[in-house]
Amino acid sequence: MANRHLDRVLSTDYLDGLPQWSMEEIRARRAECQMLEDAASYLRRIVQARLDIIGTELHSRSTGDDSDLEALVGALPSILADRSARIGSGRFIVDVGPGEDQASWALQRADLALGEHDIADAPELDDAELHAMADRMHVLEREISKERRTLHDKLDVMQAELVRRYRSGEATVEGLLR
Repeated sequence: MANRHLDRVLSTDYLDGLPQWSMEEIRARRAECQMLEDAASYLRRIVQARLDIIGTELHSRSTGDDSDLEALVGALPSILADRSARIGSGRFIVDVGPGEDQASWALQRADLALGEHDIADAPELDDAELHAMADRMHVLEREISKERRTLHDKLDVMQAELVRRYRSGEATVEGLLR
């Protein structure tokens, strides 16, 4: 689901005509941006976990101690399942995790960046292959960060328009109750 919307929402013309949009249109697009941001955040957590696995594998090879990798792999379910409330981008977010479509999209995008190997193959790969895998994960992490920044910028612009409307009287709290 996220892939279908992401390019459209990230496009430079996504907010064209914002002052003429209805309140419902602004809220719908704001919700769309938030859904995509949630999916991108989930993808970022997946990428960071995979980078931790790769880094731990490389470290264990250099020290000869593989207990760190086993502990990290055992902790991954709790790392990825952390759904606690947090503060982010100046707004309070209760992270309930992405919907099934967004989770599937995130996993597919992370898998594509890994290349021909799965993260479970890390112990069998040579150092060069692991470094190449890490490089691809770092590239994806930078792409995700850029996408999230753009989504946050769009969310901020829409929020500012809503605030402007309430301050100017174009919109009222009573209008929400109808």
